[in-house]
Amino acid sequence: MGITSRKEREKEEMRRLILGAALHLFLEKGYDGVSIRNIAEAIEYSPATIYLYYKDKSEIFFALQFEAAAVKRDHLLPAVQVENPWERLIEFGRRYIDFGMKHPDLYDLLFITRSPMESIENQECWKLGIATHSFLSKPFRIA
Repeated sequence: MGITSRKEREKEEMRRLILGAALHLFLEKGYDGVSIRNIAEAIEYSPATIYLYYKDKSEIFFALQFEAAAVKRDHLLPAVQVENPWERLIEFGRRYIDFGMKHPDLYDLLFITRSPMESIENQECWKLGIATHSFLSKPFRIA
């Protein structure tokens, strides 16, 4: 392994550390109750370190929401294979509930935790969420 790959691995490990601490704090205190300083204290680094990876608290929150939306998408995706539209709808419902039961923290992050609504149209997690829900609506549209 070269120096470059080690540095990339270390950067990714730090991102995971930041996101893990931030997820815990957002779920515990809500969006407004968390600061970059709180996250830095949780991982025992300075706030300046956090800013090397994320520009602000919103960017951290949206990174977490994107990951949660990807897990939800992957959980719902097998229902697309069901041929019968009615059975597909039932399977989506089952998988949606199952997602919430198996991943309550991610569910809360996506649907319960209040977050800033700034620049929604530019957030990848919203695009992923809309694409995921299109799995459900496309087969049932009447032309």
